[in-house]
Amino acid sequence: MTFRKSLTTAVLALSTAVAVPAMAQTNSSSNRSNQQNSPSATAGKQVAKAQADVNKLQTDLNKIQAKVRAQILQKPEWATVVNERKAAEAALETARKNALMTAKNKPDYKNLQKQRDDAQQIVTQFNQPNTSVTQAEFEKASKTVIDNGFAIKNMETAALKEDPKYAEASTQLEAATAKMKEVDAQVQVALKDDQEYQNAAKQLENAKTALTAAKTQLAQARQQEEQAREQQAKSRQQQQNSGGGGGTYGR
Repeated sequence: MTFRKSLTTAVLALSTAVAVPAMAQTNSSSNRSNQQNSPSATAGKQVAKAQADVNKLQTDLNKIQAKVRAQILQKPEWATVVNERKAAEAALETARKNALMTAKNKPDYKNLQKQRDDAQQIVTQFNQPNTSVTQAEFEKASKTVIDNGFAIKNMETAALKEDPKYAEASTQLEAATAKMKEVDAQVQVALKDDQEYQNAAKQLENAKTALTAAKTQLAQARQQEEQAREQQAKSRQQQQNSGGGGGTYGR
C-alpha cells in the first residue's frame, strides 16, 4: 500500500510539473494572440492602411501637377523665361564661387582656417586611447574650432554681401523667379479644368478624412484598453486585500 501510494503521488507530481509549463506557454501564446487581435491593434492597422492611401494619392496628385506644369513651360512664350532663370542661377553660382575664393585667399581667412584645423587635430588626438592631450588643451582646442568656424562663416557672408557681381546676379535671379511664379498661377487655372487632377484631389480629400477617423478610433481603443487594464489592476488588488483579510480572520 505504501509503495503504491508513493508511486501514485510521484506520477501526480510529474504530471503537474509537465502541465504547468504547458499551461504557461499556452497562456503566453493566448496573450500574444489577444494583443494582435485587440481593438487597438486592429485600429492601428487601419491607420497604417489609411496613411498609405493618403501617401499614394498625394504622389499621384503631384505627378499630375508636374505634368501640367511641364506642358505650360513647353509653350514658346515661357521658353525665354525658363532660359533667363537658368542663366541667372548659373551666374549667381559663378559669382558666389569667385567671391568666396577672394575671401579664402585673404591672410586673415587662411590664419583662421589653419588655427581651426590645428585645433581639430588636438580634439581628435584627445579622443584616441592613451592620449597625451590634457583636458585643458582639449577644451581650448574645442573652443578654437567653434569660434574660428563662426569667424570663417562671417567672413564668407560678408564677402558675398560686399561683392557687386554677386548682388547683381541675385537681383537677376529674383526677377526671373518672380516671372516663374506666373507659371504657378497658370498651373492652378489649368488644374481646375483637368478632370484627372480633380478626381485625384477628391480621392485624396476622402482618404484624409478616413485617416483622421482611423486615428480617432485608435485613440479611443487605446484609451478603453488602458481603462480596462486599470480596472483589472484594481480588481486584483481588491481580491488580494480580501484574501489577506480572510487569512487573519481564520486565526
